[in-house]
Amino acid sequence: MPQSLLFDIKLSLPEIPEGGLVREKLLERFEEASRKDFVILSAPAGFGKTVAAAAWARHTAKKVLWFSLGEEEADLAAFYSLLLYGLETHEPHLSERFVRIASAAREAGLTASSAKHPAAALAKALKEEGSGEAFHLLFDDFHLCEDEAIIQFLTSLSDYAAPRVKIIISTRNLPRLPAARLRAQGRLAEIGVRELCFSAQETAEYVEARIGISPAPETLSLIGEKTEGWPAGLQLLCLSLEGRRDVPAFVRDFSSSHKFVLDYLMEEVLKRLDGETVDFLFKSSAAEPFTAELCSLLRPGTDAVETIARIESENLFLVRLDDNGLWFRYHHLFGDLLRMRAKRAITADLPALRKKAADWYDGAGLPELSFSQLLEGGFTDEAFRYVETRSRYLYTSGRIPELLRLYERLPFDRFRDHPETCIWYAWFLTTVGKPAKVPTLLAWAEEGLDKQASGTIKSRMAGGIASIRGMGANRQGDFVLAASETEKAKKLYPEDDFHDLAVASYIRGGALANLGRAEEASEEYKTCFRLAAADGDAYTQGQALCERARLGLAAGDAEGSLSLLREAEELARDGDGFSLWCGAVYIYMAQAFDMLGLTEKALEKTEVGIELTLERGNPNPLVPGYALLIKLQLDAGLPADAGKTLAALEELAQDFGLNVPALQVIKAARLSYESCVGALSRDAEPAMATVSARIEAAYSEAVCSTAACSTAAYSEAALTRREHEVLGLLSEGKPNQEIADILFLSVGTVKAHLHNISEKLGTANRTETVALARELGYLSR
Repeated sequence: MPQSLLFDIKLSLPEIPEGGLVREKLLERFEEASRKDFVILSAPAGFGKTVAAAAWARHTAKKVLWFSLGEEEADLAAFYSLLLYGLETHEPHLSERFVRIASAAREAGLTASSAKHPAAALAKALKEEGSGEAFHLLFDDFHLCEDEAIIQFLTSLSDYAAPRVKIIISTRNLPRLPAARLRAQGRLAEIGVRELCFSAQETAEYVEARIGISPAPETLSLIGEKTEGWPAGLQLLCLSLEGRRDVPAFVRDFSSSHKFVLDYLMEEVLKRLDGETVDFLFKSSAAEPFTAELCSLLRPGTDAVETIARIESENLFLVRLDDNGLWFRYHHLFGDLLRMRAKRAITADLPALRKKAADWYDGAGLPELSFSQLLEGGFTDEAFRYVETRSRYLYTSGRIPELLRLYERLPFDRFRDHPETCIWYAWFLTTVGKPAKVPTLLAWAEEGLDKQASGTIKSRMAGGIASIRGMGANRQGDFVLAASETEKAKKLYPEDDFHDLAVASYIRGGALANLGRAEEASEEYKTCFRLAAADGDAYTQGQALCERARLGLAAGDAEGSLSLLREAEELARDGDGFSLWCGAVYIYMAQAFDMLGLTEKALEKTEVGIELTLERGNPNPLVPGYALLIKLQLDAGLPADAGKTLAALEELAQDFGLNVPALQVIKAARLSYESCVGALSRDAEPAMATVSARIEAAYSEAVCSTAACSTAAYSEAALTRREHEVLGLLSEGKPNQEIADILFLSVGTVKAHLHNISEKLGTANRTETVALARELGYLSR
């Protein structure tokens, strides 16, 4: 069963509870708010956010796309995948374009600094959709996955696509949106506790409908006073009141504290149910989402279909997750309360239940849910083996973000007992540029080599260690070491391990090219192409062809390079990811046409290549692409256009941690522009001076970073001087604004530095950043 099953569940609009109160004023408020570009629905647990949002989505005539979010969407790559899947499902005529955008973004990797590039690609696709109707993207439970990169992406998407795209966020916490700016622009609407609370009239109508009698006005007034219009408390209270004769006395006897109300009323609700139903609630709450089939496995002998139907009919906070009524979960608050009580009531049964659920989810093709059950059940070694045995498949399927989420949930100190898992994790961390933990992982992997009985597995592990070190050395700029390590890897890998051998050849080709050994590099790329073809890996084949073409261009062989690039173009057209490398193909084609004096073709291919490359947010081909476009614009007598392109190139330097060669290209482009245009006009001078200063600063920091790398394990982990200053102030507990004031920076720049530090160290929050920085010696203890 494909991963799309879980996505389909997340896209399903929740059913409204039968007999629920129609809240006309709240629907009107939603309809009014939906005219804005951003809507924030914010309130604590139990205020009926999901029901209110779903009721409006079913009531309105507008196009609403529903997304039920979870912790598995806590990074931008996973969030973006779900969003594009949802758009593809709702707009099948745009399917091909969405698939291309999704593949490009997945391959490039997504961070807060690069989030606006996929946002721009998606905004362009949605704005060009023919109907003219606005898309209302409604994200429920946003608090479970709020992330800086996701916030940046949604902000950019709204900026680029409004008013064609409206974004509605339902959350327990106020998200870190630029709310002040959005309010000032008249683009933000906010719905909160005040609107979600039941009015006195709504409370009376709801209570009467639920318990079948009309309590006295003073009792209704007391209910309103005790629950304060809180929907969850009111619903639990009504469940407790059903069939009671002493309604006034019962209402008088409980506190108005939300926590007490929950505990007290939950106990009252459970007391009124038979033991089998309570046991079913406890066991099914241990594995969400669930189906009747899974519940029958967890509680053998139960008619799960009948029990689920009865629970639903009794309004016990059950939420349907699909239109067919196959998948369910409990209301989050109710589910949390059930699990708290289950830990006391069925403690001994929980590990076995979670193991059964893990096996069932695995058979259903839901690896993240299976993995979660293993960890929560205490089956840590099984969780390690689970990711280890599935890493190659998920990696070659392009699901690196999903894999990293699994690895990051494993206890780090336990990796030492799983050397093969160490290699996989080190590989993924090096691939995405988070090398801080890599040396430790490789040391533990080498410890495990001597204990490995199988010669084939031992050789593959040793080859993996060498390849990772080669990749890290390439990033560091130690190309001699990179060439040596990858040559070692090629000798260690088994002969039929085509994929790993191809990747090792690709890494070695880059090292040789940077050493000026072009002929050897070209032969290595040919070997890479042959091995990738044997493995059926079209992506690596295309990359190898592009690199051979780049070598040809450097040698002045424009015609030979064009031949290779046309082969890469055809290879991409035959595959399922046209945009993955064709952006680079067209930029390199443009360079060849420029060398041949075919200016119009060069300009055409440059523009197409830049557009395709922007879709994937990959800065590497963009730098030569923009630089060539500036040259062509200047040659055509279009200095104003060249100035705009130079500004875009400078912005690229701010968005990505570019290496020194890339920044040298940007500096050269600026010098060409300045020498061609001459003295800048008075109006343009301040702006261009800012551009120049920013490029110079980025270049200086990159040079400092590269110099520091001679004493660091990997260049990505070397902090710049400014990052050291920010880190020092962070370790003193200073907030962002105070750091900005001390260093004479903007708060946004401080946040960017903090994000870069976190990316380089591979940490998830401020506390972890400071702790690891001390461990690595960046801070005194």
